[in-house]
Amino acid sequence: MMPQTSIKTLALAVSLCTLSATPFYSTASDWKSYPGAFCQGPNSSTDLRRSGNGSLSNWQRSPVTVHCPVLRDVQAGGSNRVKLVRISLFNNHRSVGGYCRLVSLNSSGSIIAWDQYNWRGGFRNVTASLGPLNAQSWGSYHIYCRLPGTDGARKTFIRNVRVDENT
Repeated sequence: MMPQTSIKTLALAVSLCTLSATPFYSTASDWKSYPGAFCQGPNSSTDLRRSGNGSLSNWQRSPVTVHCPVLRDVQAGGSNRVKLVRISLFNNHRSVGGYCRLVSLNSSGSIIAWDQYNWRGGFRNVTASLGPLNAQSWGSYHIYCRLPGTDGARKTFIRNVRVDENT
């Protein structure tokens, strides 16, 4: 008869071997989320500000296009590889809206597919839904959003960007 501690040790060893054989990577429906503060303006002189809650706002009087970086789950391409992208923002201009665009590029940087969401002016929450979108192996995704300028003291801001991929 085996001592109790040997059985526990054997069970732990089997569990660790099983875990070590399991790959740890992002999988479909993982909904990677990025704060709006990750988005970047066209240059360092653009008056964009990041808040403590992770959002990014446009403090300029004129509209600005920001780029929001995205990481891919897998290198493989395919049809409808990007299942869905959701961008949460607050439009804070009474008459001007904007747009967000999801672009899929091949490894040479050429556009192979894109989708765009336009929103109208008015003080309101906006959820831009983009996709599905095809992707090539070893390509990349880019998200661009055109934010309206200030409306008096009111600023439009991006809260977050969420990405879901098929694997």
